[in-house]
Amino acid sequence: MTQKTKTVILASLLVAFIAYLLVFSSGKGPTQNLIRALETPVLAFAEKNGAPPETLQELGLTVEATSDQAGKPLIYEVNGRTVTISSLGADGKPGGKAFNADKTHRFDW
Repeated sequence: MTQKTKTVILASLLVAFIAYLLVFSSGKGPTQNLIRALETPVLAFAEKNGAPPETLQELGLTVEATSDQAGKPLIYEVNGRTVTISSLGADGKPGGKAFNADKTHRFDW
């Protein structure tokens, strides 16, 4: 393998890695998509029952559908008419970047 080929491969890997980090730190990764997708069943439950569920488990979804990419249960809160679904990221601590970044979605019911 020539030095030029090695340089091109290394540069390509670096660009791919940076793009991957940007996707996850921008909130558009799989966990953020899952959190946003849960809005639909929560709103359907609220419409049928007059209020959103007290827990995500009331929706009857699988554990995987209510857990983040790290396998940790999503945080679900209802405060008045606002529902918040969030994940603390891979490290399970508030804050963080890339894989450890918090993901949150709020909506009114």
